Amino acid sequence: MEQVESTAGLTITTAKIARAAIANAFLAADAASTMGSIELQPHQLEACARLRDALSIFGGALLCDPVGTGKTFTALAIARSYRNVKVVAPSVLRNMWHEAAESCGVSISFASYESLSRGGVPPPPELLILDEAHHARNPATRRFAALAALAASSDVLLLSATPIHNRRHDIVSLLSIFLGERASMLSSAELAAIVTRRERQAARSALAMPLVKPLRWYAVPVNDELPQAILSLPPPVPLRDGGDGGALITHSLIRQWASSDAALRAGLNRRRLKASAIRSSLESGIWPTARELASWTMAEGSVQLTFASLIGDADGDVSQLVDAVDLHDRGIRELLRRLPAESERDTAMASIIRGLRLSHADIRIVAFSQYEETVRELFSRLSRDGHIAVLTGNGGRVAGGRITRAEVITRFAPHASGVARADRANDVTLLLTTDLLSEGVNLQDAGMVIHLDLPWTPARMEQRLGRVARYGSRHRIVHACAFRPPASAETVVRIERILAIKTQETVSLRNGPRVVEELTTRLRSWHTGVTPGNSSRFAATVQAGKPGFLAACSIDDRVVLIGSAGAGVTDDPDTLTECVALAEGADASIDNDTLENTLQMIHKHVALASALAGVSHSPARSLVRRKMYAQLSRAVETSRAHERPDVAAIAHLARNEIGGRMGKFRETELSRLLATGSSSLKVLATSHDRVRSTSASSRKPGEISVLALIVFKP
Repeated sequence: MEQVESTAGLTITTAKIARAAIANAFLAADAASTMGSIELQPHQLEACARLRDALSIFGGALLCDPVGTGKTFTALAIARSYRNVKVVAPSVLRNMWHEAAESCGVSISFASYESLSRGGVPPPPELLILDEAHHARNPATRRFAALAALAASSDVLLLSATPIHNRRHDIVSLLSIFLGERASMLSSAELAAIVTRRERQAARSALAMPLVKPLRWYAVPVNDELPQAILSLPPPVPLRDGGDGGALITHSLIRQWASSDAALRAGLNRRRLKASAIRSSLESGIWPTARELASWTMAEGSVQLTFASLIGDADGDVSQLVDAVDLHDRGIRELLRRLPAESERDTAMASIIRGLRLSHADIRIVAFSQYEETVRELFSRLSRDGHIAVLTGNGGRVAGGRITRAEVITRFAPHASGVARADRANDVTLLLTTDLLSEGVNLQDAGMVIHLDLPWTPARMEQRLGRVARYGSRHRIVHACAFRPPASAETVVRIERILAIKTQETVSLRNGPRVVEELTTRLRSWHTGVTPGNSSRFAATVQAGKPGFLAACSIDDRVVLIGSAGAGVTDDPDTLTECVALAEGADASIDNDTLENTLQMIHKHVALASALAGVSHSPARSLVRRKMYAQLSRAVETSRAHERPDVAAIAHLARNEIGGRMGKFRETELSRLLATGSSSLKVLATSHDRVRSTSASSRKPGEISVLALIVFKP
């Protein structure tokens, strides 16, 4: 087809060239792919473009690519555009972040979640990066409040491969740090714009990551009577302030039993020690609180008692409580008697691991458990086999004695640690560890992950696997094994149902981002063999089953896709995916009138929406904002006549601020002002220096340019 210029200033061309032009515009990534000694991969450059758009529109973004796909360097690529960058992460990741930032030539400061939990908020940065952001998913914590205050005047970039641990509310809480109430009202298009998530298979294709084989299950002999015995355990005496509930204790013991006999035995012994401490306090006439109970030191089978009279006040006759403690203690002792001195189950677990080492002698294996007692028990049974280490919160150990955490990791994963392999005598090929290594550590020297027990969230399983199946692995295949939950059929079904529900919650989050990724993958195929001119804007018509269009538009220097598949104009990912499919039809003759009408639809949509991809925040749906608007109106209406002009001017400024970008911290401030009456207006209107605000009422319609357009002709 000969290319001609239409009356709308678009070059009429073939559908193939128009498709390539749409793909080129939408998939354009940062040109600067090198940061210091780091070369960014194509998928990281694409993520940067998406994240920057989300940051400019929403003030925040969430990158939840799978573990091991380079989220740290993607975040640092974003950070190089800011002068003041604060990274918040678990304290164990401090060195990793400083080393990564140094290799990229990016300046950062670091704070740990643990330090924020202890109180104190550092000065707010321009960009706040929250790594392993799921640690901030509980809005009831001091940590969350500190992060919300830090984010009050900052752009926020969240990083987490597993943002949902229990339910969809987890991600709502995370996004509320920079979105406030709006986080619970996001449309699918808005969520897809904020969240960037590529599935492991897509990342594997881009990075040559290893293929993870399907999970292999192994069964071990168990005593299926123990769960019922645990459920029948007489309840403990609750502490005076309501802690130490029986249901929680039963839940913990069931989980320990599901891990190993050693973990259950240790849990029961701890219960006996606590019961002994409570009994001693009760015999002194004191019913202890949780704080008072903490005055006893319990470790390794001993209880250090303080004088009860020094830590609490007498509570009168507590003899009935003493009887209840004794009943609970007898139940624990009976459970301990049911556990054999030599555990057939723990022996079988060790035997299976030994067999896996023999059948996979050429690969390193890391085995994870929730419980220190489980890995220590297996270490005691396997250490004589050689080249084995155990690592827990209490440090590392090999057959020859204690070694540091760093030594364990470098001996087990020298390639990932950037060091030479240890000599034969000190090499570690099997690492038994607790979940303290399931975050922030590179273990891609390993080729197998063993789940010694199943956590109650699939997110933790994904984190374990992500330590090994990640970019930089020398393995083409990573094996995954797990011990089947030791339970009756009914219990197994219940556990699997819980995990399935939680997995479905995670899937529901990924639907929008997953659709975007599928759409992006399809657009990549449009590049093939065609390089349209960069200076031209293209249009074409294709045969399709319904009327509509697909367009790549530049709005305020952002490239967005919009489309129509027979009903209305939208940026919804599902409709855009349908439009991409329709756009792959055969060439058809173009009609200038239809083209002009389509362009008018596009411009009208942009004008009505103010911008695409979720700029409009619909503040009327926010309870806090609605209340504040009502208070502003009342303040103006009830003000004295001579004060009304000044009050109205302040109210106008306040309305603009309320309509702007607002996170959890600012919403909390507004809620506090709601009860203070009209005097709060001046405080609100003069606080612009503390909180960034981009009012929707002051935003001008986006400057729009249609870069490429395909019209559907039924």
